[in-house]
Amino acid sequence: MSHSRSSRRSETGQTRLLELGYAQGLPRLLPWPYNTAIAFCILSSVSNLTVCFTPALVGGGPATLLWSWVVSCVFTVLTALSLSEICSALPNSGGLYFYACMLSGRQGPLAGWITGYMNVFGQVALLAGQVYSLMQLLSVTVALGTTMMYGQPYEFTPAEVIVISGVVMAFQGLLNSMSGLVMGWAAMVFTTWMIGGGFFISWCLVLVSKRNHSVWWLLAEFQEPSIYQSDYNHGYNAFLSGIIMSTWSLMGYDAAAHMIEETISADRAARCSFLLTAGISSVCGFLYLLGLAICIQDWQSLFDPGNETSGMMPAVQVLWDGFTWRFGSGIGAVMLMTILIVAAFGAGMSTITAGARMINAFARDDGLPKWLPASYINSRGVPLGAVWFLVICAFLPFLTLLWSPILLTNVFAAATLGLTISYGIPVFCRLVLARHTFVPGPFSLGRWTHLCGWTVIAWTVAAALICSLPLAFPITVTDFNYSAGVLGIVLLGSFASWHFSARHWFQGPQPSISSSDAVRVKEFGWK
Repeated sequence: MSHSRSSRRSETGQTRLLELGYAQGLPRLLPWPYNTAIAFCILSSVSNLTVCFTPALVGGGPATLLWSWVVSCVFTVLTALSLSEICSALPNSGGLYFYACMLSGRQGPLAGWITGYMNVFGQVALLAGQVYSLMQLLSVTVALGTTMMYGQPYEFTPAEVIVISGVVMAFQGLLNSMSGLVMGWAAMVFTTWMIGGGFFISWCLVLVSKRNHSVWWLLAEFQEPSIYQSDYNHGYNAFLSGIIMSTWSLMGYDAAAHMIEETISADRAARCSFLLTAGISSVCGFLYLLGLAICIQDWQSLFDPGNETSGMMPAVQVLWDGFTWRFGSGIGAVMLMTILIVAAFGAGMSTITAGARMINAFARDDGLPKWLPASYINSRGVPLGAVWFLVICAFLPFLTLLWSPILLTNVFAAATLGLTISYGIPVFCRLVLARHTFVPGPFSLGRWTHLCGWTVIAWTVAAALICSLPLAFPITVTDFNYSAGVLGIVLLGSFASWHFSARHWFQGPQPSISSSDAVRVKEFGWK
């Protein structure tokens, strides 16, 4: 009986996929909680926020940090709502690329081409950023541990960072050679680890800290810029920098769409996966930030270049100060850091899981060169070609460490910029180009569609501008924000390749069923 019920549930998603013109190529075995867990792991608020703690905090204190997080969370949830409505109607693992194609009428192939490459760029930058976050956490943990043991910190050389990052990504790629169901189960384990670990770290800090601040100091008292980091933004600029890092920490919830072809009752699961991922991550992230901020012992000393983290990792310094001020030893902080390292590893693993599905779908529709094996699916239903394509592309930016760390340090803003824009394009297409033709799925915003959608579009424009701002003044070669330039190269390359080549042969979705919705859109909308 239970098997029969499961079959009926899976039939709605599979039937809708057939209506869109695609035969079931990936095994549809994921319950919606597994889909949600994969997306939640990518956001990994505990590890991402630990790394991205500095820009907002240094310029205005905890109040700037917390309020920039709240603002980002509100707009993230609204974006998730708009994308949930679209995904419910178009449950395809191509996600944003597929939505842009299907909702843009005559401009469908162009919109899909640009959105597809923006999303591929965003997925690559997101994975590189996740692994770079892991390396930063690992580096500071090793430095603190060796300081306790030998009296001086051990610092990784650029070559060591490259080698370790490559090993980590290769291992994550090997894990992703297993089925989507196994990766969903692993994501459930990592989700439990992240939520439980975040609460455990905050609870430990509150218990051991000798000084706990009031809620008023946290939320209403904006601090003067740190005397140790005078080159960072302050005031409203610090708030905007905080939005960049907060938005980065909330990137990747489109994974719910990329796993949709493997999810049971996909058209109905879209609402749960998008909203739960954005909502739970927002709450968990706020509580984690609140726990860290409450336990700051000396706000100014967090950025002292002479402290244990060289003033570059204030969140870790909060952990260290809490334990050393109470017990005279930071071994407790080092042990808690292992929770964050494992969480960061899970984030990278799930980023590959979801990103590979998106790349596979784009390659399936001829969006990537055919000589790339990105559309290859093995006998277990794993898009293995896309997995290793993503791993290799994300590893390449690490090679720049041999010359300069500038490009890699801009990967956070680059991923945020690319993914934010690719989130906004389908919403715009839904409101403007498909306002009379869009047919909602099981989940619809009804009369709130336009208010929510136009708010998302305004946020997309604002966030794109914010992500292009420099993080520090005066602007130098080291501190300049290169993310807009990198994205500009991607956009220029996309438009150039479209104009000179792709417009003659790229048709967008390549349905295999002649009576499908995608075929009808191509016949009547793209001519």
